[in-house]
Amino acid sequence: MDTQNLSVDFVCVDHINMFVKNLEESIEFYQRVFGTDGEIKDSGERKGIRWVIIGVPNKFYFCLYEWPHPETTYETDALHINHIGFYVQDFDETVRRIEQLNIQVQYRAQPISWHNRNGISRSLYIDDP
Repeated sequence: MDTQNLSVDFVCVDHINMFVKNLEESIEFYQRVFGTDGEIKDSGERKGIRWVIIGVPNKFYFCLYEWPHPETTYETDALHINHIGFYVQDFDETVRRIEQLNIQVQYRAQPISWHNRNGISRSLYIDDP
């Protein structure tokens, strides 16, 4: 199989999903350092973990999850990235290519639709080997 022609055709990195020590401090930090626009794009709480999405529209977003274990030390030099999201032009074609490459897809091997303030976002989660 010619895997070169099956590589995912992504446009750009859309977002990074990561844990932070303190949501409020991190929102201010990313606004100061990266010029996020100060608007919370989406937010909520899932399984007792607070989260927000902030960013620079049409460039890049940060999905920040507050560290859920205050009783443990948050090690700042540890890796806290959960995943990186890529923006693709043709989602269905991307799914087809991932399937043809025999890459295992998480979450019952199905794409996921996320309902947010801006409509619906479709995602496909895969693991690094």
